[in-house]
Amino acid sequence: MNTAPGGMDDYLKLPPLDIRISNLAQEIAAPAPSNYDKAVAVEQYLLTHFGYTLELPPPPPPPPPRSLPQDPTGQFSVREEEGHCEYFASSMAVMLRSLRIPSRIVTGFRGGEFNDLTASMWCEPASPFVG
Repeated sequence: MNTAPGGMDDYLKLPPLDIRISNLAQEIAAPAPSNYDKAVAVEQYLLTHFGYTLELPPPPPPPPPRSLPQDPTGQFSVREEEGHCEYFASSMAVMLRSLRIPSRIVTGFRGGEFNDLTASMWCEPASPFVG
């Protein structure tokens, strides 16, 4: 079983999840022997099974009162075929955290330029990967 290094508990917190996300993460990472290999497996799965786009369909209507809130990360991870950096980063972080691999979401700008086209978001798993 993977265990988080001391002081990394905040990087393992998860909201209530669609069970299919953690099941998918387990399936993807099952053959990987280390946390590093598990992180690479999740990253490769996302890169090879999903496309990148900035043109997303409109969101579904809001759920009726007293129903479970909609989960865009869960919807992307198990149903959608395309998304932008926020979907990829959050899906990877949630999958890694469900595998007990600490991770965080980071935002920044490519090339030092400050505009909407160079903005990006990515997932940073905890390092070093041991075990």
